[in-house]
Amino acid sequence: NLFEGNDTVKDLASDYLLANQGEDAGFGYPGFGSDALHTAAVIMTMIANEIEIPEVEGESAVDFMLSRQESDGGFSGWGQGDVDTTSWVMIALAASNHAMPSKNNNSPVDYLASAQNQDGGFGYQTGQESSEEYTAEALLALSAVNQENSGEAGNAMLWLKSRQEQNGCFSNSYTTALATIAMAAFEEDTTNAAQCLEG
Repeated sequence: NLFEGNDTVKDLASDYLLANQGEDAGFGYPGFGSDALHTAAVIMTMIANEIEIPEVEGESAVDFMLSRQESDGGFSGWGQGDVDTTSWVMIALAASNHAMPSKNNNSPVDYLASAQNQDGGFGYQTGQESSEEYTAEALLALSAVNQENSGEAGNAMLWLKSRQEQNGCFSNSYTTALATIAMAAFEEDTTNAAQCLEG
């Protein structure tokens, strides 16, 4: 629970999020239309705080998110999956106890496998340069769907750890935090990364 012991903050935050739910049951950046990435973030937040997201004309936020699956098995809503959106949708679906969907016989796990670079890392989309951020997100998604022992996860973790500096840091504080969470999900040693964040 993100706001344990402070129900006022929790209520205000959840009221704000729910006020931004679109007529399609999804969520987006304020002032813009709904998208799968923001919808996934809201779903995870509400589940963590045990708050139910209302349906809109019989459609749920999960229904909206599922409608953004691409033919490659990934998610975006823009014609081609991307690792960023796909990873967070996978985590949100796992958190809501929803099975991984498939489109044209391609699942989100299949999409991540196809998007992985030969060096083991992941870029934003297939063929793009490996990034600490998107590799960490993909690792979190693979962990969420119990793929910790897959070759994809092993190669991604090797690449991610190869990017860690001697002082435990990654390229910036955000990627260090994200990488630390991913490493913890795989029971890797996070001592140096945590010290970097504290320092």
